Amino acid sequence: YLKSLFIVHASISGTVSATLGVAALVALKLHYAELSAALAGLSLAVPCLLLFHLARRIFYVRVSPEPVALGATLYFLLLLGGLLMLRSRMTPFLGFILMGAAALGSSCFLLWRATLVLERGQEFFKVRETWHRHWEYGRWAVASAMLGWVTAYACYPILSAFAGMSQVGALKALMNFAAPFNQTLLPLAGLILPYASRREQSGSPVGSNRITALFLSGAVAYWILVMCAGSTAFRLVYGGKYMGVRGLLPLFAVESIIWAAGCGPKLSLRAMNLPHCVFHSSLAPAILFLLVGIPSAKRFGIAGLVSAMALAELASYLIALWLLRRNSGTRVTTAEPVLSPQLARIPAANHATSPELPLPTRCSTKIIL
Repeated sequence: YLKSLFIVHASISGTVSATLGVAALVALKLHYAELSAALAGLSLAVPCLLLFHLARRIFYVRVSPEPVALGATLYFLLLLGGLLMLRSRMTPFLGFILMGAAALGSSCFLLWRATLVLERGQEFFKVRETWHRHWEYGRWAVASAMLGWVTAYACYPILSAFAGMSQVGALKALMNFAAPFNQTLLPLAGLILPYASRREQSGSPVGSNRITALFLSGAVAYWILVMCAGSTAFRLVYGGKYMGVRGLLPLFAVESIIWAAGCGPKLSLRAMNLPHCVFHSSLAPAILFLLVGIPSAKRFGIAGLVSAMALAELASYLIALWLLRRNSGTRVTTAEPVLSPQLARIPAANHATSPELPLPTRCSTKIIL
């Protein structure tokens, strides 16, 4: 199964890499040398970065975070070492190459760890079948990601159109304070999803309220620490710059907390193999953000835009919660496992309060893509 999945990965990453390569040539023809070099470096790094994420997902399926943590540490050390060696000659091209090389080295380590516990599968998986089953889930995931881009990144061109690039920089400075929490929550969600999927298939699903409470409490605790730091955090991170948006930190904290709460019901919907519901919970809020965010940014600047983001996240959370309750009786009933049973040999994390559950079938294994 993994062999067929790697073929799918190679096809996707090869297509993306080739597209970026063509874009680099076009930029070079148009005499954008720096942009061309950056795109060329990105085209070489993308396959390695996607392979790194794929290798990590192998262990996430079995809720085995230790190898993933070791691989992430290796990636960090390789990238940091390269930056120190090339700090005086760093360019965008070399930056992407370093990222790709570090990802490739970490991927090799993770795949080596996987080969120590995996045996050759007895079943043969056709690439077409693997692609078809992943695409049934992945098409909704891709569409949801595109809608998520609207609220996450459309704020930059909207704000620049009405307030200029200086305000865009101030907004980015404000949003950077959410990065540590986001980078913690997203891997945690990737770890919880396969476990929740197995529980869903076993007939004893993990309650969405428990997941939401976990994310929500983490978000509140994190932002309390940031708020206590206050002006000190701005001086430490930005050397006293962007102090004008310091007063908007509580408003942005509210937006981030609502986003964290919304991750709970959305994760439960994914565990129930209902990715189309996740898409629907993102569609209306994206439209709402554009309808409210554009006039708000024009009149109130950053404050209006952040308020529109919070409103959109609240709408997304409420819609996801409604869809979850509406489909609470839905259960995943797939007869054929998508993953080879040999993957069950990857050691799983020990859970003192829950028994070892059977290997996830179609629903949870889709996250590998």
